[in-house]
This record gives sequence, structure tokens and C-alpha cells, in this order.
Amino acid sequence: MDWGQLYAYANRRRGVFAVRWAPRVGLTPEAVLAKARRDRWPNPYEHVFLLPGAPWDHRTDLTAAQAACRADAAARGQSAGWLYGLVPRAPARPQLLLPHAQRVKIDVGFVRRSRHLRPDDCTTVEGITILRPPFW
Repeated sequence: MDWGQLYAYANRRRGVFAVRWAPRVGLTPEAVLAKARRDRWPNPYEHVFLLPGAPWDHRTDLTAAQAACRADAAARGQSAGWLYGLVPRAPARPQLLLPHAQRVKIDVGFVRRSRHLRPDDCTTVEGITILRPPFW
């Protein structure tokens, strides 16, 4: 087990770590869950944790929500506009767009689905998947 790899992996994602990523860093999901619960890591979404001391802002919330969706979730609406600098304030909750077939069973913000969403409709801004303005 290498907890250092977990911390490095999460730090590249604003301190966010999804339990399903455990094998990527040589750990088991059970070991990550046990440590997160024992050390009382913040748990913004089901099976998504925030490392202690990581700042919580809209970018972190979007990263955590995308990790919780387990899909190609892209920031949309006011979240996307805020990341592009077009909206002065971030919305209270993440606004995401998912491929139509993807189902989310947890409350992660304002989620919409699209049958027309293609990978080239998205880009990355500050490490967050976001819709390109022409898709709006």
C-alpha cells in the first residue's frame, strides 16, 4: 500500500479522491474507506472524499461531483460560465451535463442529460471537464 501515491493523486484533483480510484494507487477500496472514516475525511458525495486541509470552493465541488458521477460529466450553465469568467459568481451547487444513457443515483447538484453530447463538445479548464461555448 502506498498512501503517498493516494495523496499525490488526490492533490492533482484539488484534494478529491473517489474510492473507486484506489487500485490506481495500489490500494483497496476497503482500505481507503476505512482510513477516510477513521480519520474523518470530509465526504461531499457518496464514496468521494476530500483530503484534510484541502480548500472547499466551487472548483473543488465540481471536481468532486464529476468524480461521484462516474461518467463524462461536464460543467454546464452557470458553472461553465463562471469557469470561463463570464459569470461573476459561482452557483451554489454544481451544474453538470451527462450523456443521456448515464444515470446518477446520488444528489450531486443540478444534473441534466443530453442525447447529443459528444466528447469533442467538451474541453478542460483548470482540470475540470467543461462544455465548449458552441454547445451552449
